[in-house]
Amino acid sequence: MKYIMMENIGVQKVLGFDIFTQGKTLDELMDNIKEAVEVHFEEDIQFGKHITILSMSEIEVAPIG
Repeated sequence: MKYIMMENIGVQKVLGFDIFTQGKTLDELMDNIKEAVEVHFEEDIQFGKHITILSMSEIEVAPIG
């Protein structure tokens, strides 16, 4: 997954799939990712397939001032 912050809105792209979502906070974004993945894989989930979301964070720290 790739996470980009644009004007205080986090935008998420699930790598390898055409799944995109966004959220104003990281918690909202993660909830939206789960919902988007559930919708994308709805048929697989109905047939008992388990989907795991692996989320990795990278934080850039810049000098203040």
